[in-house]
Amino acid sequence: MTNHWIDLRNSDVVLIMGSNAAENHPVSFRWIEEAIKNRGTKLIHVDPRFTRTSARAHIYAPLRPGTDIAFLGGMIKYILDNKLYFEEYVKLYTNATFLVDPAFKLPGDNGGVFSGYDPIHRKYDKSTWKFQLDEQGNPKKDLTLKDPNCVFQLLKKHFSRYTPQVVSEITGTPKEDLLKIYKTYAATGKRDKSATIMYAMGWTQHTVGTQNIRTMAIIQLLLGNIGVAGGGVNALRGESNVQGSTDHCLLWHILPGYLKTPRASQQTLEAYNKKYTPVTHDPMSANWWGNYPKYSASFLRAMFGLNAPLEKCYEMMPKVDDGVNYSWLIIFEKMIKGDIKGFFAWGQNPAGSGANSNRVRDALSKLDWLVNVNLFHNETGSFWKGPGKDPSKIKTEVFLLPCAMSFEKEGSITNSGRWMQWRYKAVEPPGEAKPDSEIINELYFRVKKLYEKNSGVYPDPILNLTWDYGEKNSEGKVLKIDTHLIAKEVNGYFLKDTYVKGKFFKAGTLVPSFAYLKDDGSTSSGNWLYCNSYTEKGNMAARRVNIDRSDIGLYSEWSWCWPVNRRIIYNRASVDINGNPYAPDKPVIRWTGSKWTGDVPDGGWPPLSAGKKSRYAFIMKPQGHAHIFGQGRKDGPFPEHYEPLECPVEKNLLNPQKLNPVAPLLSKPGVGEGKAVFKTCDPRFPFVGTTYRVTEHWQTGVLTRWQPWLVEMQPQLFVEMSEELAKMKNIKNGEKVKVVSARGEVEAVAIVTKRIKPFKIEGSTVHMVGIPWCFGWVHPKDGGDSANLLTPSIGDPNTLIPETKAFMVNVEKI
Repeated sequence: MTNHWIDLRNSDVVLIMGSNAAENHPVSFRWIEEAIKNRGTKLIHVDPRFTRTSARAHIYAPLRPGTDIAFLGGMIKYILDNKLYFEEYVKLYTNATFLVDPAFKLPGDNGGVFSGYDPIHRKYDKSTWKFQLDEQGNPKKDLTLKDPNCVFQLLKKHFSRYTPQVVSEITGTPKEDLLKIYKTYAATGKRDKSATIMYAMGWTQHTVGTQNIRTMAIIQLLLGNIGVAGGGVNALRGESNVQGSTDHCLLWHILPGYLKTPRASQQTLEAYNKKYTPVTHDPMSANWWGNYPKYSASFLRAMFGLNAPLEKCYEMMPKVDDGVNYSWLIIFEKMIKGDIKGFFAWGQNPAGSGANSNRVRDALSKLDWLVNVNLFHNETGSFWKGPGKDPSKIKTEVFLLPCAMSFEKEGSITNSGRWMQWRYKAVEPPGEAKPDSEIINELYFRVKKLYEKNSGVYPDPILNLTWDYGEKNSEGKVLKIDTHLIAKEVNGYFLKDTYVKGKFFKAGTLVPSFAYLKDDGSTSSGNWLYCNSYTEKGNMAARRVNIDRSDIGLYSEWSWCWPVNRRIIYNRASVDINGNPYAPDKPVIRWTGSKWTGDVPDGGWPPLSAGKKSRYAFIMKPQGHAHIFGQGRKDGPFPEHYEPLECPVEKNLLNPQKLNPVAPLLSKPGVGEGKAVFKTCDPRFPFVGTTYRVTEHWQTGVLTRWQPWLVEMQPQLFVEMSEELAKMKNIKNGEKVKVVSARGEVEAVAIVTKRIKPFKIEGSTVHMVGIPWCFGWVHPKDGGDSANLLTPSIGDPNTLIPETKAFMVNVEKI
């Protein structure tokens, strides 16, 4: 999130899309309701179903799952055609003025794909996706925005095809609803207005998931809604610490603080740093990632301390093979082929949460061993005795390690708004259950003991790890984990007596902020973004000063927020060139003539009117400008509408290319599900299917399905359908039905409702059904199984997040 929960109250318009916030993120909705009451804020909800969020919205519009880019692309066209963009902001803070290589081609001129597409290898050569450079090596600009090769004109041309009529035929959203939403949202493209977007898995779980969010980011940049109070692009996380776990490298391709995982070809620390340290030739670009070597060196010191030179520390870091992906879908593809022998399912339930769950369960049966670390028995730990399985034919040895619940352990969580908040232990965990940190501690010292005894192929990384997290016994084992020591290591220390920025710091002193980190190995930090979270002043995350000195809800002394307690990132884009806030009634920061006041500024430089003494607002970008044209994505520098893998239409109305041309097809021989599963318009499966959550159950229900009061409220799997579809299939409310896809089937109770309506797509009626994914066969009895038995093994090419929000099914009465 660029902003935070409380900041929602500063919005003039709130668009909720790809989310049912009222039910699934009720804390966020509290602030929306306050905004409606106190500011007269308009709430817009766009969703395939009419939900509790829709019921509270001023404007609701339906859309067919998987067509969000078409919907939002139409809004971009509306903004540009009607000149509703915030021109000053667009010119100052985005790359709309940059000139692109004349050889670059848009999909409308290039058969549905961008220039450089290789259909054999299904990937792009990005050599034409570059900017024209001047003699200093900086992008050439056209401040008039009229050059046909400038980003602004290319954007306008690209989305010129997204007319209201075409968008309506693709999405099923009535044209009058489209225009009403476009007009309401685009009205915030003024100096003193702001609008925000709230999205969740309804946007990400698609073959165009990343580009869904990119499209909205472009809208927010055109309207000047980034960096301002009540603005931003705000992701609604599915759990209270998803943001924190992501920051600390839950995903395979990053290290803590979004450093990159080393590749096998990067044999030296110098080669690694060179690869990921961007260079700028513009003196007004802060190019903050230019500090990459400081952050990587400090991370290596947090891993191995002073036990070895930096180069040796880098050598000891694991490296992934070049060109190999280790994402969720790929893990189970490798597992089913027998390439993975052991698997830790830690705090997860892939047998229920994984797309194409039958295939996931088959993959688990190929393992030698499986360790299930969780609160209760679940479908993953019990897969071997599940539906359709013969335990006598499954070799996998399964272990259950019971772990502690959140209120049975002490530590921090980082919420969706990047606020790191300290939580204390309320009660001891029951029985043999242990906090995760204690389980990891036991594992580490047992593995270390094995390496000390038998050496192994390469024992150095295990034997040299720093593990100073509590009192040790005579053998050097930590007896009990002290989470405060972990938090301090994450923040970082000065490892040697040193002078930094004219100040002297003794070895062992906690580093006050990431500005003090060095690339020579004299500082440590487990995560540079969290440097400043636990300092000599104390545990910043434990602060609880309930006073708002900003009057816009920053509450800067409540907990701590990365980076350096900045509550709204890119906040220097909330002011004009003289440092005056665009919205004086809700200023994020303000220049007094000598300093910034308000939120922690995104850099202390003076405003842009100071010339070369200043820096551009978007400090994490090498050119200092936000990316309307973004070359980093695998599937295009602009978003383009492509249909889901499985869809109810024969063609893409916007271009000849139907599916995202670089979406990874796991149906290749020997790898995937077989070609029969990937027939995009199969008459056996005529209805669109989508999945979602319910308030009463948490994720796959591993915790909540064992609570009788919650099971009483949501006892078993159901499928929602329209009255029209129910009549067509002779299904009555409450009857048992079978929902079938090319991959599997589930039995569910039919809920016949007015809240789902058929779509009118290209002149034809298209029906949709919706199924929650939070049930499983283990408990309760007759509760049903996971909706992910139906979903396909295909994902977004940038993230490989599975496409579980749009697929095709059939429904029959049992």
